Amino acid sequence: MSFKECLNEYIKQIQCTGKELAVSSGISETVISRYRKGERMPSADSEYLKKLSDGIIKIAETKMIQDFNAEQVFEKLRKSLMTGQKELHFDNQKVNLLLTELDINISKIAAFMHYDPSYLSKIRNGKRSLAHYYLTSRKEEVAVSKKNMEFLLKKASSLMDIYRKERRNKLNIFLDEDMHKEGHRRRVLAAPSLGTMSEQLLEKILKRNAICGNERKIVLECYTKQKERLEMILSHSTVEDEISEIISEEYEKYPLVLSLAECFLEKDIQLSYDEYLSGIREAEAYAENHKNYTVHVTQMKGFRNIQITCFEGKWCMVSKNRAPAIHFVIHHPKLRYALENMTLPIQDGKM
Repeated sequence: MSFKECLNEYIKQIQCTGKELAVSSGISETVISRYRKGERMPSADSEYLKKLSDGIIKIAETKMIQDFNAEQVFEKLRKSLMTGQKELHFDNQKVNLLLTELDINISKIAAFMHYDPSYLSKIRNGKRSLAHYYLTSRKEEVAVSKKNMEFLLKKASSLMDIYRKERRNKLNIFLDEDMHKEGHRRRVLAAPSLGTMSEQLLEKILKRNAICGNERKIVLECYTKQKERLEMILSHSTVEDEISEIISEEYEKYPLVLSLAECFLEKDIQLSYDEYLSGIREAEAYAENHKNYTVHVTQMKGFRNIQITCFEGKWCMVSKNRAPAIHFVIHHPKLRYALENMTLPIQDGKM
């Protein structure tokens, strides 16, 4: 007996309407109607199935109809979900014809469905089929599936790690451990790095922005830490920076802020155009005194709020400079490779 047949049989036995069952169960009359027509089914573990069985029992008790047991009703409805189900046949030729006739771009539909375009192309060409599932009440099957899933999760690596202010300590631990590892680093900067900036220039910026007290302390501690990390990395590896030097007219439209994403300061510290240029010049001077450090200054318009740091072959970190700061450390090979090989000009919106 199918689910709709089972439900309609219960409705017949308790002599009620769809509207009465909707009121008793708390499920909308429209949904009840679709259940009865077979246009829709609840999942076996959903609260809707429990509401439905409870609603049937309430009506039976109100009408004093005997031989209705709540557990039995629920179990019978649940089992009916597993019967009469036919495996869907996936006809890739029809799908291919549909996509061709409607002139649907595979990349756009992949983005809409959150699918990999190459995977959809394989499905379209018949090289892959869509996944399917079935319901089971056998404990041994559930146990095997659970064991397989746990194994896969142990082998899997996360797509990315996200660091906000509440995870600041974890980010610092990650960066402190990473600075001892050998390998080339590349950064695409929106504003001059604290690591290559002189203390005199930083003090000038803080003074002009009236930064004092605890805020000043946080910035100076972050400055010292970034200096130490950069120098440690340069002692065994190379670092390559890329930054845009834009004209004053363009800068006035979109002024930059001090690069404080790792500080998680809850305010932005503005850079004047002169301070911005001075930071770039100091980065160039830093490169002259550190053989493992290189800075490329381009006239192309680049990022205004985003900094990208890549440890070649390991990870890439996308950092938002303006408050509130956030960092995305990306491990996925394809995403990481795309960021590693990114070139300016690319512009981000003002965030």
